Amino acid sequence: PAKYRAAVQSLADGRTAKGLKQLDALGAVVEVTDRDARLARMVDDYLSASAETKTIETRHGKKSTRKDCIMVAPTWAEIDDLTAIVRDRLKQVGELRANGVTFTALKNLDWTVAERKDMKKFRGGEVLVFHRPAAGVAKGEEVRAVRLHKGKLEVRRADGRVVAVTGNQAGSFSVFKEKEIELCPGDKLRLQTPCVDGRGRKLANGSVVTLDGVTADGKLKLADGREIATRQLTHGYAMPSHGVQGVTCDKAFVAGVMSKQGLYVSASRGRESVTFYTPDKAEFVADMNLRSEERQSALEFSREAKLQLAFAPSRLTLLRKLLESGFDDPRAFAAGFIRQAGEFAGRVLKRERKQSLKL
Repeated sequence: PAKYRAAVQSLADGRTAKGLKQLDALGAVVEVTDRDARLARMVDDYLSASAETKTIETRHGKKSTRKDCIMVAPTWAEIDDLTAIVRDRLKQVGELRANGVTFTALKNLDWTVAERKDMKKFRGGEVLVFHRPAAGVAKGEEVRAVRLHKGKLEVRRADGRVVAVTGNQAGSFSVFKEKEIELCPGDKLRLQTPCVDGRGRKLANGSVVTLDGVTADGKLKLADGREIATRQLTHGYAMPSHGVQGVTCDKAFVAGVMSKQGLYVSASRGRESVTFYTPDKAEFVADMNLRSEERQSALEFSREAKLQLAFAPSRLTLLRKLLESGFDDPRAFAAGFIRQAGEFAGRVLKRERKQSLKL
């Protein structure tokens, strides 16, 4: 629709307030104050839209199919809640079996290279997945962290052998934790790594597939007959904002956004429409003072660091209070943030002082 595309273009051009007002005029901003009621309303709209049909062109002629819809949320807590609600609704109407199978999936901990190099960070039980061979471990292999011994991390391979991993191999693997999820025939799954089926056909990272069942040896049998072997997956009903980049659907339903870029990405996913759900429509439409994710130059960052340092005590006190209300181990997080900010600012001031002396 032309008006929807115009609203998205305003967001793309950086005219956030105008784009939000255009979306509101289209009825694309829904206010529901209570969180649980808001998520339930979002699921209702998602399921209703998912039941709609469209006609598509195929090489065998025209075909009628259901519309492709997605839900987007800024936090994994909201994604988990949306997933639980939608799967419960689908079980109620018989589209999912009441009792599925328990599947042990892998959730990426998203550790940086520096964190992976720090062998003391491992507590045992973490799963390392190698994306290139190293330390006697093959590409694609999963190993389990056992213990730290003489500065090296001992990991156990599938055949029971134990090998040692050092920080020098940190660029060769990612770190995961195991998470049990229920899988039912008919479930939508989102792959979180590239996969190849038994015939060599590829499925891209981020692909959403429909499950037919789980084989005795733990492989996933898909509705189209293919079988794949991976534990890097999650339910595919709701996705984070950064996870929908490059994804296109017919209608998108969004629980909230945390940045201007996230707003644009979420708003531009639908071919037909997008709907945002908010506890306060007036605040949402009034631009929300969203942060920007645009990168700064080193000089801009240095200047801003010195400026922020002057006001650091009061702002960091406020930040700490905010963190204490919503983060695990907030004091450690805040202390680390303060320490790193102070060290960075000190380096900046020292470097600029040297430069001024040269002049």
